[in-house]
Amino acid sequence: MNSDIRYHIASLSAVFLALGIGILIGTAFVGAPVVQRQTTLIHRLEASVGDLRRETATRDNTEKALAALVPGIISGNLMGQRVLVVQSGSYRDAADAAEETLEQAGAVVVRAALPLDAWRREMSRATSAIADSDTIADAVGNEARQIAPLLLRGDSHSSPSAFQSYRDRGLLVDGGPSETGPFRLVVLVGGASLAVATAGSADETALLTFIQQRDVPLIDAWITRGATVVAVEPLEADVSFLRVYEGSGISTIDAIDRAAGKITLPFALLGEKGNYGLRSGTDRVLPESLESLQMSLPSLIPPSSKPAAVPSAVPAAGKSGPLSPSVAASPAAR
Repeated sequence: MNSDIRYHIASLSAVFLALGIGILIGTAFVGAPVVQRQTTLIHRLEASVGDLRRETATRDNTEKALAALVPGIISGNLMGQRVLVVQSGSYRDAADAAEETLEQAGAVVVRAALPLDAWRREMSRATSAIADSDTIADAVGNEARQIAPLLLRGDSHSSPSAFQSYRDRGLLVDGGPSETGPFRLVVLVGGASLAVATAGSADETALLTFIQQRDVPLIDAWITRGATVVAVEPLEADVSFLRVYEGSGISTIDAIDRAAGKITLPFALLGEKGNYGLRSGTDRVLPESLESLQMSLPSLIPPSSKPAAVPSAVPAAGKSGPLSPSVAASPAAR
């Protein structure tokens, strides 16, 4: 019995030894090219990651450098102008960025928000007995057309009860009676997170349809009353409203949370038309008038090292701010 067990153990050991030798030989003759390919692939991936890190660092540094120039470029461009910032979407941070930019440009900023959830809930309740989609769109549009002039006039020039009705229903969030107008410049802050856009629906289609029904009549009503409207969004908006807004012929900025978008906003409010930003499909990154931007010569450069002749278009050092936009024949210059 014991000899049989020893025999079986020896047999199994021989089998495993043969398998081990076979695997070793197979790896040596067949596996080497596979290992080589995997090693090459790993090296390529490492190189790609390194390139991506360097590109990201370069972009970050460029953004920081451009952000440092923002105050000097836009300072005073909207001095004393009253600007109404209306948050249509779900990005409060984008509205904050717009407000900060406008204040750097010298504007007096008033904020208001039209909460999406409250508007969709209220409009759904009000149109629940209506089956026709065109009639529903008219009902939503009529509500927008009614609040549009109230927002432009401001609380002190409108019926307090009319404003309070919108506040009570959650359709308007603002600062109360101090929100006074009239306003001729409006910044509409759009875009929504995916969670907000898909609430109660499979995708963002329903939200974009609602934005078409509410915001387009709102924009049209403002324009009819002589206001200049510019729509903005953060660069990484999950769901963009700008394609809807572009049909109204207003200027749009898809990167209000980036330096390029902040630089563009005052110029767009002063009349430069276009669809600006960093996403594909935009007209330009920055307004055309900024192509003629001139910088004053640093006063710290010794006279001997300065150019012999300075073109008259460049202001002398110390006679202007850090940056002086030369925007002749542009709305910003007027």
